[in-house]
Amino acid sequence: MNCRSTNYGTRIDYILADRGLIPHLGQCDIHPEIEGSDHCPVKCELNVNVNFPELLDSNRNFHSSYRSAQTVNRSG
Repeated sequence: MNCRSTNYGTRIDYILADRGLIPHLGQCDIHPEIEGSDHCPVKCELNVNVNFPELLDSNRNFHSSYRSAQTVNRSG
């Protein structure tokens, strides 16, 4: 039974997030053009700013093997 072609069935996919992210919610979409399953991939964009150097500094301290080994790629 090919339910995907007619968009019929109970293929329910969710993106779960904390309520605190609601103000940052951007575009959400499904991608029926991507095949490989009877489910369609779903996407949700979040509009948030992350201070990557600060994030990297705080995380690398947890793993001694990564101390001073990580760099930030600032392309774009």
